[in-house]
Amino acid sequence: MKTLTPRLAAALVVAAIFALAASAAESLSVLLQKGIYAEETEGNLDSAIKIYEQIAAESAANRPLAAQAQYRLAVCYQKKGNKEQAISTFNDVLKQFPTDVALGQKAREALAQLGQTPSDDLKIRRVATLDGTPLGVTPDGRFAIYQPLARPMDRSIYEIETGKIWATLKGDPENTVRGVFFSPDGRRTSYRYAGVIYVVGIDGADPKPVYRMDKDTRAMPMGWADDRTMWVNWWSGEKWTYGTVKFVGKLDIETGMLKEIARLRAHENEGRGLGLSPDGRYATLFARPNLTGPAQLWSLALDSGHVHTLVEKEVSEPLGWFGTSLIFTRESDHVQEMWKIAVKDGKPADEPKLVRSDLRTANLCGVTQDGSVYYSERTPNWPKTELWVIEGFLAQRNQPMWVQIPVESVRASDSAIFDPKFGVEATIPSGGAIKSAHQLISSYYGRRRIWLSIPGVATNQIIMSYGPRVADGFPAIARPTSLSTDEIAAQLGENTRRRMAAGQGNSGPDLKFRKDTLVARSIGNNSVFSGVADFTDKGQPWVAFFSEHYSATTWASAVLQVKPTDFDKALPEFRRLSDTIQLR
Repeated sequence: MKTLTPRLAAALVVAAIFALAASAAESLSVLLQKGIYAEETEGNLDSAIKIYEQIAAESAANRPLAAQAQYRLAVCYQKKGNKEQAISTFNDVLKQFPTDVALGQKAREALAQLGQTPSDDLKIRRVATLDGTPLGVTPDGRFAIYQPLARPMDRSIYEIETGKIWATLKGDPENTVRGVFFSPDGRRTSYRYAGVIYVVGIDGADPKPVYRMDKDTRAMPMGWADDRTMWVNWWSGEKWTYGTVKFVGKLDIETGMLKEIARLRAHENEGRGLGLSPDGRYATLFARPNLTGPAQLWSLALDSGHVHTLVEKEVSEPLGWFGTSLIFTRESDHVQEMWKIAVKDGKPADEPKLVRSDLRTANLCGVTQDGSVYYSERTPNWPKTELWVIEGFLAQRNQPMWVQIPVESVRASDSAIFDPKFGVEATIPSGGAIKSAHQLISSYYGRRRIWLSIPGVATNQIIMSYGPRVADGFPAIARPTSLSTDEIAAQLGENTRRRMAAGQGNSGPDLKFRKDTLVARSIGNNSVFSGVADFTDKGQPWVAFFSEHYSATTWASAVLQVKPTDFDKALPEFRRLSDTIQLR
């Protein structure tokens, strides 16, 4: 008998381990199918729960399998009417498997059906309504700086938590207030006006001129080094021109003395400083090294004056810092993108990474240290502007498609919906209620979704979505009553399949519309298209009610999915809602 060499013995051991692992993975997959059979075919939920629990406990090396078992476990709890365990387990799916986008979307939808907000969901919160345009927020999220509409040369200081306007820094038609930065202790601010750099209390009291420019010097605050000194950039010469030498340095606010740190050509620094890095060692600059070239982001070492390029491709707007990453925007085909670049020792630590690619018309104002993103929107009673925040957005490992908004912003009363942002109104079915409201994060001016409960049916929710009119609406909207049932079915099917499939990685269900239910009509200045369709999802038959509404500027839809046995009870409630939807 031959003795095995050490190398051959080791190879056999490794092969055996892989064989056992493959066998285990296969057996767990078979076990999952047994659980699905027990759940969906036999209706034996207790048996299915035991199987899913076993898989979840034993499949640590197979995360997709474990995720499926955890999700199906939550579904079983929901079917048994064990609401609390279902909610907890659906939230576990979101926490434990954040990279499984399709399964996460299903878990979120299930939680919405249970009237719950996912524990890892973000919230959109309106923080202020201002008579002007927000320009930025401080890194700690305490203050917002805005430009009053009536006097665009002024700058006002708004405290977000209290709603107090601390001061309005006054400019004049020929001199706009610029360079507003807060001292580290939060008690003072800097600004430049009419050739003078001032320091003033945040309440506007006792403005102190700390540097007065002459014909040979121009200067702009860039941020505070400490409570006594500020970083500024300045240039010499009667006329600012490209190629003029520009300086960056420290300004002692007690003595008015400038200390040079670095020299740059004028067009290398456009004066749009981002202030300091979180560690206080670097100033970040919005730069354009070539007169006709793209804008870039640079870092300037404040101890040595050395400059490093952080982002050399086109930069639209710098937003601020989150942790050790610099956040900025780019524009691509008129769509705004949010990007980040990791920075270490003033140099890029990695390639720039895309955060979101579809922000469209969002008016971003800045980011804060906790990862919240601030943006502004015009209100229906313009010129007032609303300041909103997406809380902790950058801190999320996987930014969700939808974020929660306050129900109060879309509810007129317990029985009525009214969203002034889009001019959408409707009557809630008798005994129903708004369960939750969400907004699509890819466009802050875009689609909203309301989850409505209705009484008397097992699947008791209507999903009402709405937003600005887009190009995918009905091509024959101006002549709704002349459309054939085939045209209505084709357009309803295309729109609704796409929306039902969003986030699930498939093309949507095969909808079979009942031709006798397809209707196209006009209600006021709105065109309305509705119908009923049958479809199958995972072997389960369903009936769905669809209603699409269009005005010249706005679109809305209502969808209700029920079991065939609930059809007669659900249809009247759905029609009551659909018939009351009005778009401006």
